[in-house]
Amino acid sequence: MGSKGDTTAPPELELEERFAAPPRQGEAAGELTLCFTGDNLLGSRMTALIAKHGEAWPYQLVAEPLRAADLAFGNLECPITDYAHSTPGKPLATVRAGKNFIFKAPPQVSSRILADTGYDIVSLANNHAMDYCAEGLLDTLAELDAAKLAHAGAGRDAGQAAQGVVLESGGWRVGYLAYTLIVPPSSRAGKDSAGVNTLAKQFQPALAAAIGELRQRADIVVVSLHWGQEGSRHPAAYQREIAHRTIEAGADIVAGHHPHCLQGVELCQGGVIAYSLGNFLFTGKSSRIESFILRVKIDGAAADAGEQRRCHISRVELLPVWVRGGRPEPSQDSALLRSISDVCASVGTRVVQDNGLLVVEADAAQ
Repeated sequence: MGSKGDTTAPPELELEERFAAPPRQGEAAGELTLCFTGDNLLGSRMTALIAKHGEAWPYQLVAEPLRAADLAFGNLECPITDYAHSTPGKPLATVRAGKNFIFKAPPQVSSRILADTGYDIVSLANNHAMDYCAEGLLDTLAELDAAKLAHAGAGRDAGQAAQGVVLESGGWRVGYLAYTLIVPPSSRAGKDSAGVNTLAKQFQPALAAAIGELRQRADIVVVSLHWGQEGSRHPAAYQREIAHRTIEAGADIVAGHHPHCLQGVELCQGGVIAYSLGNFLFTGKSSRIESFILRVKIDGAAADAGEQRRCHISRVELLPVWVRGGRPEPSQDSALLRSISDVCASVGTRVVQDNGLLVVEADAAQ
């Protein structure tokens, strides 16, 4: 795919080409830039805002860095469907009490906005993908497929939900796996039933096996994990254990989300862990929500077939963002930069300011 530039029209690639690319045979490739964002909610109050301001409005202020990335990833925190019946796994009484939330976004408009903004792949492995039952999830899959937007972490059955996705850009093959550790009743994919790809709150051999299998088809492996405690700025012990073991098993990047706030970024054995990317496009009680775009740059050194890790992460950048009134906007506000620095410091990582960005120091241990 390369640098995307103008993305007003989705790439004209067959889905099979994007989802099952053959492995690169160790040849040198150019520098690659991967972007990651947290939760994207195009439903709830955002639906009315889009109707009022237009389809370009939600991501207008951050579309440039997303489009400039070779591949951009985000968590899609709602089904895209008109289906009327919500899941029995979130009873109406708990929704009315504010203990559960149910979201959906309008079809066609939502998938088009994501693709036009510059997203290449979204995770569906979260606790809202099944808010409108299997029918809503199947509608979502169809909408994303029609927009030529790749997706991971959910499917028509457990096999499809667990399938790794491989995208190609600039000679690199980037593989994505997505899991949710937050699993409402009736959400898990079954042998013959639609749902999300799940993981227990401990590292499992099946995850190591999935990483190993995907490594055979990809030069770079990304694992997306929906996990953690809502409202907590500190990763739980199980998050840190799973993240470290995921990198040890051969993943290059762990991209976490769910807590609705930021948690720190950590370097680990040549890989990158973002424990929580926070909210990105999200209407909520707060008028300002802290966020950032994680940007990982990978250099073009030729791979050594004898090494487990076949890429070299040369730079990790955080583009600070305020989410105001639901939509993200880049900011150099000193309070925001200080807050992001603090959550990184809490996991032993130093960041330095560089021309409006926060850059993770290569020797990041405190």
